[in-house]
Amino acid sequence: MVLRITDGIRYQTTLTNLKSAQKGTADVVEQLGTGKRINHPSDNPVGTKNLIEWNSARSEIDQYQSRISSTDLWLRTTDLALGRVEELVGQAADLAAGNASSDSVQRGIAADAIETIKTELLSLANEKCGDRSLFAGTQADEAAFSVTTDAFGNETFTYEGNDDALTVAIGRQSTLEYSTTGADVFYQNGRSVFQILADLTTALSSGDSAAIGQAGEDLDALQTQVLQAQSINGIRQDRLESAEAYLTNLDAKLADLVDETETADAAELAVRFSEQELALEASYKLASRVGDISILDFMK
Repeated sequence: MVLRITDGIRYQTTLTNLKSAQKGTADVVEQLGTGKRINHPSDNPVGTKNLIEWNSARSEIDQYQSRISSTDLWLRTTDLALGRVEELVGQAADLAAGNASSDSVQRGIAADAIETIKTELLSLANEKCGDRSLFAGTQADEAAFSVTTDAFGNETFTYEGNDDALTVAIGRQSTLEYSTTGADVFYQNGRSVFQILADLTTALSSGDSAAIGQAGEDLDALQTQVLQAQSINGIRQDRLESAEAYLTNLDAKLADLVDETETADAAELAVRFSEQELALEASYKLASRVGDISILDFMK
């Protein structure tokens, strides 16, 4: 059959309208099924680009938040350990102050107490968060302190860590030093708390009042040092909390942007579906009237 030009134009226009109505209906059905405005990049190229960037940023935020959570546990564990260290050092200082001129029996009792304190302090010095040593610096895979005993029962305590701080990225341009080293807590003027306590035990056993007094002063100074370490640890916790709050707020804003761009409005889709049904029905009716051509010809 040969069509006149007018019929050909009508045919093409009707076919275009029919395909458009079919596509519009299919798009709405797909959005109803997925609940999303954008199911293909071609649906909204700009929106698709934004979604990729926003979701990438949210994934990055999730990584930072995971690191912050792990670091927060580390800092909380450190705070508990430092609190107990401060208590024990304070107790040792009090024992020194109270026994500088006491009798041998009292000094013996004090010496035994000092040994107990020393044992607990060693345990705290090697405290871990998970499987990593709190006070070993960047050598956290190893115990912070080791102890050896010679044939005469003399103990030697050695710091196995280093003075380098562990760091963590808590933002694109933000890092945090979060570890407290053994030197920060367990050393005073180059002498470890274990050596100070060992000297105190010896002084208590021999009744050396001057040495007992000196040990007490060293322990007082060390207690102040531990309190300073606690303060620094607290500042780190505050900074971590601020970073977490910022990231949580940023993630919420990005989530809103993703939702506004991606999530389809069910009520709006219901209206559009009704409109597309009417448009498609009208297109079918119009197509069936174009010449003698069957609607089946348009659908090939």
